[in-house]
Amino acid sequence: MSWQRDLYLVEHFSDLASTYDNLQFIPVLSEVSRADHFRTGLITDAIVSDINDLDGWKAYMAGPPAMFDAAGVMLRELGLRGEDMHADVFFTPEEAPT
Repeated sequence: MSWQRDLYLVEHFSDLASTYDNLQFIPVLSEVSRADHFRTGLITDAIVSDINDLDGWKAYMAGPPAMFDAAGVMLRELGLRGEDMHADVFFTPEEAPT
């Protein structure tokens, strides 16, 4: 199962979501076409299909620059304020700046 290398702390976050009513944990895998128990596709598509107003929300993102750029535009279009957007942008060895 190649998706296992892309997800970590699944049980931890599932437990947190079970504990806190205002927290949902929905992993979305973009590199597979089918994964039992997990949603697949682009995270930006999943957000747009599930949520239509992000005013008052907070976003915590980690990923490569292209994902952050695409998600940032989409999140602002849905009403997320810049100060509520937090990111840990990382590069893969193939993308590392020179």
